[in-house]
Amino acid sequence: MSFWFHLDEPSHWALTDAQGRVTDAGVVPVLSELRCPPRAGSVIGVVPGQDVLIQQAEIPGRSRKNAAAAAPFALEEQLSQDVSRLHFTVIDWQRDGRTTIAVVGKECLRRWLDRLDEAGLRVDVLIPETLLLPRHPQTRTTIVRRDEQTLLVRQGDFLGKVLDDHSLALWWRELDGPDSAIGVNDKEVAGSLAQWGARNVNHWPVGLYIEDWLREDAQRPILNLLRSEEHTSELQSH
Repeated sequence: MSFWFHLDEPSHWALTDAQGRVTDAGVVPVLSELRCPPRAGSVIGVVPGQDVLIQQAEIPGRSRKNAAAAAPFALEEQLSQDVSRLHFTVIDWQRDGRTTIAVVGKECLRRWLDRLDEAGLRVDVLIPETLLLPRHPQTRTTIVRRDEQTLLVRQGDFLGKVLDDHSLALWWRELDGPDSAIGVNDKEVAGSLAQWGARNVNHWPVGLYIEDWLREDAQRPILNLLRSEEHTSELQSH
């Protein structure tokens, strides 16, 4: 069994069984009121997607560990912060060098851990909400409008980002083409994509919260922001 909860307050939570099916769910106003079931095998904290940058890079090497060590240097020119202030986690590495990397500020990561500590919570995994969006069986991309200003996007298994209405148009122009299959929970967004030339958009009324997403798509965490070959011991010693 796994216990999932969002670090944003009010905190939505869900309990899933060994097959990933939701068996219980709820919401608490503050993290300190959250109670992890003693039978939960793993505890997964879900963090805001806007705080986690997911990038791809070509990193030649013989192993995932080598790719992790090279990730800060491969992305250095694309990042606005000094790499010494950032934490890098390899999400996926292919032998041809294609590497997907999650980047989060060390201070941000420390704030999350401090909040969890203050609430008396300990997690095994931290994952961005964008990589928890459900995957529609007939599309490669999922878009969820969370509020008037925020669009959560998941592309395939490993890519995720947060957009607004303005950056949605820029994102669309960089996409593979009009035949890209997209599932979206908002009819206005679906209409905008169709107006821009998208030919394969499906209106998919998924919910706004992690329990809704897990009901649509039974999942296991595909990355853990607490882990990297260089920093695991430092972060888990907190």
